[in-house]
Amino acid sequence: MAAWKTKPNYYIVAGKERMIDPGLQRDFAKRIKAVTTTVQTSHVPMVSQPKQVAEVILAAVKR
Repeated sequence: MAAWKTKPNYYIVAGKERMIDPGLQRDFAKRIKAVTTTVQTSHVPMVSQPKQVAEVILAAVKR
């Protein structure tokens, strides 16, 4: 069984993404029942918004 089916999932939606539509990202996150965070940035939020990405990771670790 795929891990995403039994383990908590987290997804960061890049709200200003132009490669993968943010609406599609939200739909995917919903499909895997992910805790979703939207960051108003483009394709690489870990580069442009590293603090917000780190906060999501830390929240996942604490869960």
